[in-house]
Amino acid sequence: MTSRAAPCRSNTWCPATTGPCAAGRASRPTTLWSYYTLEVGGARNPDAVWYYTEPSPAAENIRGRMAFWHGVTVEL
Repeated sequence: MTSRAAPCRSNTWCPATTGPCAAGRASRPTTLWSYYTLEVGGARNPDAVWYYTEPSPAAENIRGRMAFWHGVTVEL
C-alpha cells in the first residue's frame, strides 16, 4: 500500500496510519466496518470517518484506508 489516496466508487480513501483511525477509538464499531468521530477546531462530527476492517477482495485497494462523509471535504 502506498501513502497516496486511493479512489473507490465515489470516495477517496486515505491511509489510516494518520487521523482518527490511528488516534482514536471507533464511535460505532461493527464486525465489518467502524465509524469514527472527527473533531476539528473543537467541533465534533460523529461518524464522519469510516474504515473497513476486512474489505472484500474486489475492494482490496482500500485495505488500511479510511473514507470521509457527513460534509467532510478532503484536499490532497
